Amino acid sequence: TQTASRGVITFGCKDSNLNVLKIDDDGRYTICSFSWFDHIFIIVNVYSPNIPFEQEAFYHNLHLDIVDFLKPNVILIIGGDFNNIH
Repeated sequence: TQTASRGVITFGCKDSNLNVLKIDDDGRYTICSFSWFDHIFIIVNVYSPNIPFEQEAFYHNLHLDIVDFLKPNVILIIGGDFNNIH
């Protein structure tokens, strides 16, 4: 049996300043931002497809979305499941 389940979740405290910047249409990544002291952070949470030919388009789109939010002195944190077992 195969399911179409996928998705990511990013938690923040209710008094945090976590802002959702982008959720991709398939729910495979979220891009969020928050500030802490004088620093701005971008957090990317990833659940990559596990089919190699789907990964190329996925990573291309992810890259395009990430660069839209990057600015000088922004700290980028990327984590999640990259499904790169071959």
